Parts: sequence; structure tokens; C-alpha cells
Amino acid sequence: MNRNYISIGNWCIDAHGITASELPEHISQLILATIAKHTGKPAIVQIAQDLSEGLNDLPTSRRSAAQDFLYSKHGFGFDYFIKRDQLRLAKIIARGKLRSEKEHRFVLDALSDTTLDHSLALQLEELLAFHEGKLGAA
Repeated sequence: MNRNYISIGNWCIDAHGITASELPEHISQLILATIAKHTGKPAIVQIAQDLSEGLNDLPTSRRSAAQDFLYSKHGFGFDYFIKRDQLRLAKIIARGKLRSEKEHRFVLDALSDTTLDHSLALQLEELLAFHEGKLGAA
């Protein structure tokens, strides 16, 4: 097991605990079981990203409290995972093309975010159209 993935798993448990009371008990238990199953594995990063998106949508005072709690306990908050995705999008835009099906799915997912900056969305849509045009011509 990778120690960093274990740390992220522990972070996920605490991040989930912040909003768990708002979920039905059986859903909360399923999320905890999923976290436990993937702790120590690369898949835990996607779970952390999903939890981060939910925490980022909290009202400002709760979002700040959640961020402070996670920073104090783990040394990093949910903004780490939010910024990580933004950096990945910036690299794709700077490169000017999509290199893989995984990046294609990532851009599609990013475009489904209604809070995405309009100019960034336009750039991503252009890259996506070019990529899909190349796939259609092949």
C-alpha cells in the first residue's frame, strides 16, 4: 500500500464526516465502505476529488470551517484537489490538444461543471471539437 494513498484515505474519512449527517445513514455507510475499499490505492484520489467538489459547494462559513479542520488535521484541505484539476486543465489548454481518451473524458466532465469560467469553457470546447473531429476523420 502506498502511504500517500493511505493518508488521502484518512483525509476522505474526515472529509466525508463533515457532511455525513446530511445524508441518509445507508448512503453514508456505503460511502465509508467505498473509502475503506480504496484506501491505499490510486482510486482514492478520485474519491477525494468528488468529496472536495461537495465541500467546495458548502456555504462560505461551513466551507471555511471544513477547510480549516482538514488543514489542521491533515496538512491539506479540499482546495488541493480542486486546484489539481484546474492545473490539469491549464496544461491541456497550454498544450493545445487532447492526447488520450482519459483526457477527453476529463474535459467532458469539466465542461459539465456549471461554475466553470466561460472563457475557459470556450477554450475547452474548441479543443474537444478539434479532437472529436480528428477521431471522426480517422
